[in-house]
Amino acid sequence: DMGFFGRHERLEMFAASTVFVLHASHHAHAILYVAIVPLVASVSISDVHYLEERNKTESVLYTRVCKGNYLRSQAVACFLVGFLVAFVPLVINQIWACIGFPLNAPRPYTSSASSSASYASAAQNIILKDFYFSHPYAYNLLLSLWVAYYSAVCALFSYAISFYIKKRLVINALLFLLLFVGMYLCYTFIPGDRSVLPIDFFIAGNDAAKMNALYILALLCLLHVGAVLLISHGARKRDTI
Repeated sequence: DMGFFGRHERLEMFAASTVFVLHASHHAHAILYVAIVPLVASVSISDVHYLEERNKTESVLYTRVCKGNYLRSQAVACFLVGFLVAFVPLVINQIWACIGFPLNAPRPYTSSASSSASYASAAQNIILKDFYFSHPYAYNLLLSLWVAYYSAVCALFSYAISFYIKKRLVINALLFLLLFVGMYLCYTFIPGDRSVLPIDFFIAGNDAAKMNALYILALLCLLHVGAVLLISHGARKRDTI
């Protein structure tokens, strides 16, 4: 057993691509990417609209701009914040790994002590396999973009429901509950050899898992569309100037 982090890369957080290969054993890192990062993005913006209304600061900004347009632009800003909250740390982690361990970073799929034959074979069936093995950092960057999008959608959803819910704790608890229920349903109704995380499209280990990943990605896109519709409806109701 080489320890939780394995070998000498004890200061390197596992790359996103390593965490999301089927049943990766590094649960702490999976929780980081799948739950904690989106929640951090949510907390950072979930009460922006509420605080402006409570402190009456929004009236100063609405004198020269339509309130609806202002709220929509604020939604775009929240989406970008949610994206950067996830993307910047992932990029910094890859830069750190490259500087610290230039010869064997990023970590390969099968570098952990818990690797099994099925786990190793997963790397042979990923989307863009040749791209991963020839340009692993670029591949991790591509996956990091997708993780950041997932985080941004969660942030946008929190902003959207802040038009209708005024309690910050309830907003973030609702997002966590939604993520938890979604993960539970995925692991309950999808067989173990086909189970995937919400952001497993690139690295699902077999064709059946890839198809299930597409279904989950479709649900994420529906969440994005739903958030946009909620924001548009809330902005129209408040567009009084």
